[in-house]
Amino acid sequence: MSVNEHETMGRRTFLKGAGAVTAIGALGTLGLAGCAPAQEAAEEPEAAAPEAPTVWADAVTSASIATDKYTNMDAQALADGVNSYSMECTVATVNEDGTPNVAVFVPGGMIENAYLTFGWTQNQTRANIERSKLAAIAFDRPNAQAESKQARHEGAVVRVELVEDEAEIERLKQLAPDCFMEGSLVLKIVEQGAIG
Repeated sequence: MSVNEHETMGRRTFLKGAGAVTAIGALGTLGLAGCAPAQEAAEEPEAAAPEAPTVWADAVTSASIATDKYTNMDAQALADGVNSYSMECTVATVNEDGTPNVAVFVPGGMIENAYLTFGWTQNQTRANIERSKLAAIAFDRPNAQAESKQARHEGAVVRVELVEDEAEIERLKQLAPDCFMEGSLVLKIVEQGAIG
C-alpha cells in the first residue's frame, strides 16, 4: 500500500469513526466525550493500538481553563439579554441512541431570572428534553470587532431541567403571558456558569 493510499484510508477511518457521545450522569451534568472505534487490523504488523477516548470536562461547571472562564453573566444580565432578544442561544440535548443534538433557537423569554420558555413544535430537541428532562444551553452576545477574546463574547452556559408541575407553569403564565405560546415548554435554570 502506498503512503498516499495509507493516508487516505486513515482519513476515511477517522472521518467514519470520529464522533462525540453526550452523556448525562447521575447528577444530571451534561458532558461530552469524543471517541473513535478501534480501527480494523492494519496490513502492517507494527500498527499501533487505538488510543483511549478523549474526555472533555463538563462545560457548565468547568468552562475553558485556557480562557479563564470569561464572560460569566449574572442572572439579571442574562435575563435582560434573553428578554431583549440580543443573544444567540444554542441548546444541547442527547438523542435516544446517545448521540448529541445541538440546535439554535430563540427563547420565548426568561421569567424571574430562572425560567426559560421555548415555543418548540415537535422536533428532536423537544423530544429529547421531554424524555431526559435535561439540557445545556449556551447564550452568547458576540462582538466580532472587539480587540480581545474576552470582549468578543458575553454570555453564560446554563443547565436546565424541564418544568412539569402544571400549577407552577400556570403561575408563570400569569406573571408573563407574553413569554408563552401554544405548547410552550418551561425550563428551569438549575446551574449557571461561564462560557469559555
